[in-house]
Amino acid sequence: MKAGEGLVNLLPAIRFASNFDGELTAENLAFFAADATFSQSSISNYGSPGTRFLLTVAVKNAGREAGQWQLFTKRSGLPQLTFAELRDGRVEIIRDRGDADLGEHLQTYHGFAHPFQLEAGETRYFVVVFRGVHSSSLPLRINDPVTALKQQHFKIAAITASTASMLVLMLVATLFYLVTSGRHYLWLALAELNHAAFVVHVNGFSIHYLLHDAGIWIYSLGWIMPCLYGLAMVQFTRGLLDTSVNLPRLDQMLKWLAILLAATLALIMAAATSSSEWLLGLAGYPVPVSLTIYTFGLPFVGVIAVTRLGKQYIPLLLAWTLMAVFSGYFTIALLDLGLTLPFDSYFYGPVGVIVSLLMTMTMVLHMRKVMIDKQQSERDLIVSLEGQLQLSEEKASALATISDQDNLMHASGHDSQQVMLALNAIVDFAESDEKLNLPSALTQTLKASVKQLDDIAQTGMSGPLSVGDSLSLVMLSRFELHDLLNQIEMIYRPIIQKKGLVLTMPAKDDTILISDRAICARILSNLLNNCAKYTDRGSVTIGVTTDDANIIIAFRDTGCGMSPEFVERLTSGDDGRLRADDSKDGSGSGFAAALKATRMLGGSITVESKQGSGSSIFVTLPAISTAPECGIDAFMSEARTQGIGVINSDIAVEPIPDPQSLQLPITGDPTAKTRNRLSATGSLALLKPVSLDMLQHPVVLAKIDSAKSRENSQA
Repeated sequence: MKAGEGLVNLLPAIRFASNFDGELTAENLAFFAADATFSQSSISNYGSPGTRFLLTVAVKNAGREAGQWQLFTKRSGLPQLTFAELRDGRVEIIRDRGDADLGEHLQTYHGFAHPFQLEAGETRYFVVVFRGVHSSSLPLRINDPVTALKQQHFKIAAITASTASMLVLMLVATLFYLVTSGRHYLWLALAELNHAAFVVHVNGFSIHYLLHDAGIWIYSLGWIMPCLYGLAMVQFTRGLLDTSVNLPRLDQMLKWLAILLAATLALIMAAATSSSEWLLGLAGYPVPVSLTIYTFGLPFVGVIAVTRLGKQYIPLLLAWTLMAVFSGYFTIALLDLGLTLPFDSYFYGPVGVIVSLLMTMTMVLHMRKVMIDKQQSERDLIVSLEGQLQLSEEKASALATISDQDNLMHASGHDSQQVMLALNAIVDFAESDEKLNLPSALTQTLKASVKQLDDIAQTGMSGPLSVGDSLSLVMLSRFELHDLLNQIEMIYRPIIQKKGLVLTMPAKDDTILISDRAICARILSNLLNNCAKYTDRGSVTIGVTTDDANIIIAFRDTGCGMSPEFVERLTSGDDGRLRADDSKDGSGSGFAAALKATRMLGGSITVESKQGSGSSIFVTLPAISTAPECGIDAFMSEARTQGIGVINSDIAVEPIPDPQSLQLPITGDPTAKTRNRLSATGSLALLKPVSLDMLQHPVVLAKIDSAKSRENSQA
């Protein structure tokens, strides 16, 4: 060397040998050198970790003037290090881990400079003995004092600026938390604070000024800070991307990574607190695993965020990619694989600032996207409110129209009653006047048609029962089933006979059914109409049987039949309109409407059919009345014992106050106007005359159970 110059690359001057044993003395050194083979150094890794190495270097002043230089070394994790000079056949120890002035911090951290002076032509011989735990790297460098001082000032300035910048960005993240209450911003602030502290620590400031007498904490903090940084970054990622909602699978992976990092942190803290080298050695296994996973895994998370959630997360992807690249570069430089990559611990500062800036940019873009989405949501809400306002106006208009239709329907019902009275009068006159000599079948058909028209008027619907009909009220009454079947027979017998079919009806009996007579009439009408429509030859048969307290009405025909798949779809109730034969007229909704109405009455419909062999349809309806008629007072008294309030709607001035409570209206008026009025206060009513077994009807019991369940849930 010459005065004023330093060595850029000291490696070619270093000779080394492995497995040096014993103390570093002149005698021991000469004894070892007699058998050892010294090699020239090409990289700063000298062999397998754990091996004790002996390094020698001869330094000569090749100039004409005396000069001063400094020999630098910086390395952590060296349980053994002795730095000495061989002079006049003696070994003078310059630095050793047992030196009182260095204290215990040399056990885990070695960063010092040794100044020396050389006269013109003078040569000095330096010797280093060391053993590394994780690596055999020991960087050495020689600089003149002026250059070393400039470099030191530059490093201090870089470390100070980067640390201050990260603290400012930490305050920005904290401000984001105060504005938004998003806890993930606190995690980012913690990560940036941790990184700033790590820059101070890894450059030796915390070691020399705070932890010089706490060797195990010096080593432990080198692991604690990266693990804490990784944990904070993972939690920040989960909160910013809202992975639990947007990316649930990724959220589970990040959650397990956070648990791994937290467990590793706890293990290191326990080892440092208890000064347990065994625990610290155990922590050496999960630390590189967890750090590698989060360092090289987060860039993939960034790719997912950009592709799935939006381009506003591109800075986040760049930040994590930079972290991964820097970590890879640091690892390669530390291992010194012959590439001789420049690396210094102050590099952590600028990299940390760039990462923090990218994170802050991500926060800004994220907030911008949130605000844009919020404004769009507000605009959509305004449009929705305007639409709802328009719908409210249309609804009010529709309700007014419905009210007018109800009034018109009531008026039409009243007028139709006059027509029905006139028709009944004509029929009665024709039967009493023998001179007219009208066929008995004709008069019976007229009577049945008038009754069917009355049933249609009662349910407030015109035409056949269809899927779109609103059956909001069930009005239970006591009636003879045979009378209803006779009414249906009078209407459909001429139609069936006209097709050349045979209609067979059940024998007359006195069975009294508790159900909604008008709805039952329309159910039976729909089913018998289908039998007649889909049967071209043969017969249609109606049969009645009883099962416990139920009545079963069977419709059998010799028509085209249905496939098993079609029967399954038909009885599922999922298809509103379903037709087995497109060659026939009709909407295909008759059976579906009958099924819906039957279920409302507490009954069921089953179908047995085979393609080309006819069909059998079984309508099961509850319930057969076995109790005689009773008065209103007796009925109300029995209802009260069951917790049911009964209102005589024929004399009640006020409407029923609570349609959801256990209240049953009773009326003697089956007209459409009464049905419409009572449907606004509930889904069930009773038609006079009443009997006590009406209270045991499944529809009534279901109403009681529903009301009690609501009361219990409210309680």
